Amino acid sequence: MSSLQLISDNFIQDIFIESQVVEYLIRNRQRHAWCSEAGGQLFGVISAQTLTIKCASGPYPKDDRGPRHYRSHPQSAQRELVRQNKLGNVYLGEWHTHAEKKPKASQDDADAMKKILENSKLATNGLLLIIVGQDLSCNAISIFSYMNHDLIKWRHYESLNL
Repeated sequence: MSSLQLISDNFIQDIFIESQVVEYLIRNRQRHAWCSEAGGQLFGVISAQTLTIKCASGPYPKDDRGPRHYRSHPQSAQRELVRQNKLGNVYLGEWHTHAEKKPKASQDDADAMKKILENSKLATNGLLLIIVGQDLSCNAISIFSYMNHDLIKWRHYESLNL
């Protein structure tokens, strides 16, 4: 599987998603419309040039899941956040699936990101949101930054075979 590099005209940093994370996200995709969504948190490292996503966690057994919604179990997500911090990774945002080929963010997605941003102590000034579609390619991964009450879509720069 490939890693992904994403760019945006709105930011000076690029996003790099390591290949094992891309593979994990695709493996957890929502294969059919009647299947429950999956999701979790994103962790990684930040440099002046790049946000590197090194780990995607979840879904957790106690999550609230259905065909058109996903909410992480707060205590499970918090335990993973503590574990990842001990490994040197910071919390970067959230991921979940949609039952569509090329996923789009909904108003519910924006509202959930707003709530998380307002109720969290972060190492960043915004949050990443990855939505994974049904396709078996990197093109099924849409990524957004939530900042200033808005979701900003990133575009794929290249898929890197590592």
